[in-house]
Amino acid sequence: MTMKQTFDAAGAFVFWLFVLLNNSRAQYDPQQWPTITLRFSEAGTLKDLFDSGLRPYRFPRLEMSLLEAKHARVTILQRSGQTLPEFPAELITIDPLQGGLLAGLEMTRYKTTLEEARALMLPYLPKGGRNAQDLDRYLAAVKADYLGYDGMGRGVEDFRVRWSDLGGPRYVVGFRKAFDANRPLIFLMAVDWSQVRTPRQSRSFYKEPIPPPPGYENVSMQAPKKFGPDSQADILVSQGKPIAGDRPAPEPLPSETSTRATPIPAATPAHFSPTPAVAKSPGALVEREPLVWLWVIGIAALLALVALVVKRRR
Repeated sequence: MTMKQTFDAAGAFVFWLFVLLNNSRAQYDPQQWPTITLRFSEAGTLKDLFDSGLRPYRFPRLEMSLLEAKHARVTILQRSGQTLPEFPAELITIDPLQGGLLAGLEMTRYKTTLEEARALMLPYLPKGGRNAQDLDRYLAAVKADYLGYDGMGRGVEDFRVRWSDLGGPRYVVGFRKAFDANRPLIFLMAVDWSQVRTPRQSRSFYKEPIPPPPGYENVSMQAPKKFGPDSQADILVSQGKPIAGDRPAPEPLPSETSTRATPIPAATPAHFSPTPAVAKSPGALVEREPLVWLWVIGIAALLALVALVVKRRR
């Protein structure tokens, strides 16, 4: 191998390393996520989600009852004509009913600081008849005891704002405990159609894996390798940060034949326990820092390759 060939190979190596690292960062950077505008039809269907550009997939071992999507900046245009603030959704869980109807869905933005939490919630307060004083009292309680603020006798419940959309779905925007001293709250939005479904519709579950809606029959609904909430370790690696440890491995999932996921009312929406993520501001969930240690590895490999070629030429 000539010296020119050596440097050409080294340059290609560095280029593909740069592409790989940038792709890794983009996966966890909300500014790189696709922008989705949701307009729910009167019926509220799975096709509405596909029409918006979302591509939900079947949750492994719950293929007949639960769908999931990840990493989208979602704006909902309500039937009233009002547009809700953009929601950077790390995770979207969806409860479908047979025939392609929606029972409910929940979008989650993991782990916010108290300042971020206040900024995220303020635009929604008028919709539920809440005010900033209510919110500030709640945030003060969380600040005083981020683990036990909702304990017995405290008289503090997780903050919620609720409203309905012109005879359509009900909305709930609120917080959930994150078990993190620096980012103690999880911000969520739930959309629930239970009040517009007949009792028969509410019990009409699929008896086979959930199919794509009409017009999307050729779209795969197979889950990606990394389904479920983002791993804290993956987020830290994408930012070039040291890993102090990841969350414990999840419990084995129940079989679909033995357990059916039941749609959860919007008043208490939850599919997963809080999962760590890294947040910085309402407009950006992850901090942007150079992937220093991976660049060091790439440069070291390049120097080793050049040294090997020089040695052989001698």
